[in-house]
Amino acid sequence: MDPVTTLPHKSWLERTLLGLAVGLVVLGTLGALGWWLGQPLLIQPFRETEPIKINAALAFLAIGLVLLAMENRAPRAAALALLPGLLGLLVLVEHVFSLNVRIDEILATDHLSAQPGRMSAMVAAALASASLLLAWRRTERGESWRLMIEPVAGSLIASAGLSTLLGYAARLGTVYRWGTTTPTAPVEAIGLMLLGLALLGLAFRDSAKSENGPPSWSPMPGLIFCFTLTVILWIGLGEREREFITNSTTSARDQLAGNIEAEVESQQLQFARAANRWSGFADDAEDIRRLDAATMMAEARNRGYGLSAIAFIDARYQTVWVFPPDGHEADRGFDNSRLPERLEALKAATAQPSVTATTSIGNGGKRMPGFIIYAPILRNNELKGYVAAEFGYRAFFAYVAGVRSSKLSSDYSVTVELGRDVLFQSAGAELNPHGHLALNKTYP
Repeated sequence: MDPVTTLPHKSWLERTLLGLAVGLVVLGTLGALGWWLGQPLLIQPFRETEPIKINAALAFLAIGLVLLAMENRAPRAAALALLPGLLGLLVLVEHVFSLNVRIDEILATDHLSAQPGRMSAMVAAALASASLLLAWRRTERGESWRLMIEPVAGSLIASAGLSTLLGYAARLGTVYRWGTTTPTAPVEAIGLMLLGLALLGLAFRDSAKSENGPPSWSPMPGLIFCFTLTVILWIGLGEREREFITNSTTSARDQLAGNIEAEVESQQLQFARAANRWSGFADDAEDIRRLDAATMMAEARNRGYGLSAIAFIDARYQTVWVFPPDGHEADRGFDNSRLPERLEALKAATAQPSVTATTSIGNGGKRMPGFIIYAPILRNNELKGYVAAEFGYRAFFAYVAGVRSSKLSSDYSVTVELGRDVLFQSAGAELNPHGHLALNKTYP
């Protein structure tokens, strides 16, 4: 009787390596078919994430086939790994030197990515290094060096894939972009995990044969994983902190702009009431108007909201008097229609107060940028003149930023600019007016 022939029994490691190789083949095949058949679900199974690139899919497919051939006693197939390795190196050249060697969309048109067809630099580097290590197996030269490099590379590639998936899970763009503008797709991250584990398996098997037991580097993958996880948590916490600070600062900045607008509207209402009072005074009751202006100025000085002067302007746009008179002698008799921004605001103040654009106002004999509120004085629907309230920008913004927005003054430095002119600057703002910590926005 002939003896029964039995197939050689495969160890758990060999079965694992075959499974990893099959996984890479399936992943690459589905990605390539997804592009060629126009099936987004195959290339972008996770919605609102980056799709796997056609070149990356083909590279994973090629490496998976090489691994299958090597596990089925065809070691010469290792040389074929140079093809995906060359592809990865070309993509790295594109990233490093900002070139386009026209290989990104040579096999499929990418309409889903910001950088069509181009895999991320991290994926390209991983594919290139893994492919070169597999091709290295075709020769026995430098085998000791390969046995040292292979487990390190496998650990790093697997950790990179896992970190990318964690970045997506935690919504940390910094992690899955790896410091570039091209994100790594989740499917590509899965491929990297399979590829890294395959390299570790190959290195483990070879080292175990030479060392007659578990290799000395066995704890290294765990250490690299822990280190990578620590870095991911550090990056994630840093990004979350920056995001929190940015959102808080944006909210505070918008709140300041809202408070400025609200304070201007509040002053408009105040001087609309003053104009209503003045409309009840006789035309020659200048002393009563001056007394009312003095009362409002005293209140403004106590509160410190930047009111510089109150003036009475007649219906011909001539300044009749200004309170306080000191420092405003030159303003008496001034024709406000000579300045376009004042004339426009005066014409607009027919029934309600209006605010000028930036204009030059007097302050103790000095001129400074500010704005004026004109409130019309009406009697029997006839215009009798205007109450003009002059506000200096610096004192007005200091009041809004420091008093009306009390938390803002304690937590932030504020700079208000008009063009290139600095109108107001809080304490410490000059230290970093346009640095990486500053948030700028233009408001009308």
